[in-house]
Amino acid sequence: MIGALGIVLFDQTGTSMQPLVAKFAQLQQELQEAQRELAAQRSNQPAGQRQSRYTLASFVGSSPAAAEVKRQARRAAQSHSPVLLLGETGTGKELLAHGIHAASLRAGQPFVSVNIAAVPDTLLEAEFFGTAPGAYTGADRKGRVGKFKLADGGTLFLDEIGDMPPGLQAKLLRALQEGEIEPLGSNQLVPFDVRVIAATSRDLPALVQSGQFREDLYYRLNVLPVRVPRCASGAATFRR
Repeated sequence: MIGALGIVLFDQTGTSMQPLVAKFAQLQQELQEAQRELAAQRSNQPAGQRQSRYTLASFVGSSPAAAEVKRQARRAAQSHSPVLLLGETGTGKELLAHGIHAASLRAGQPFVSVNIAAVPDTLLEAEFFGTAPGAYTGADRKGRVGKFKLADGGTLFLDEIGDMPPGLQAKLLRALQEGEIEPLGSNQLVPFDVRVIAATSRDLPALVQSGQFREDLYYRLNVLPVRVPRCASGAATFRR
């Protein structure tokens, strides 16, 4: 009698474990796919080039929220328009930006990122646009290449765009509109070709209403918005 009961309990346990086993197998398959995509991508990129470290296959998750984020990201990857990633800190916006670049036609070109919140306001313009030789006291005699030019042909990721100072917002807007930059201390315009992906954890519409963020720049960046929710347990994670 006890033996029969044990068999029944074992069968019930085995049945209840089937969804977990199937989910684990799916996650394992997605991880292997991500590793293959990254290996193929890196083999096609020149040595020393700034590269994306993740693909959309690295976004491992089976929840409806994770599936929707991947769907929107894949759609965005097929376009050359700016992408705006919205979500709280720690939701993986930068990693998703890597994935969008890796799935785009620019995948073989540079992926360059700038964390605006981490760079002092006084250095941001040089960081973006570069400097001419000897542009100011202490400047490199050979000049400096800015992030726009480093990302030429590829993707420029602007993290924490909501923290950009107002003065630089106008210069960024003009650069995006004209497709050219003017390095500090130079009178020469330098053309560039980049796809911009911006991200923020702040409420940009509220910043626009309060006058802290330019409305025209907001609409320039908010062409393809993707909201990245804080993932519940098991919803989505990034894997190398």
